[in-house]
Amino acid sequence: MIYIVDFGMARRYTNPRNSAHMAFLDGKPLVGTVRYASLNTHLGIGESLRVLLKKYTHRSCQSTDTAG
Repeated sequence: MIYIVDFGMARRYTNPRNSAHMAFLDGKPLVGTVRYASLNTHLGIGESLRVLLKKYTHRSCQSTDTAG
């Protein structure tokens, strides 16, 4: 089995100068796959780290599901 990780849409969550979290993002266009986007992403609210981890965990569970 081969795992491929794409960091093409990766972004920093902390400012490299002072290690503070980046500011809240609003009015962002949808980037990525619509099927796996959160409701907040559809509303134009930038994704938080919590939402991204939840989404990727859910996707990993779906890809390992052998029953479906």
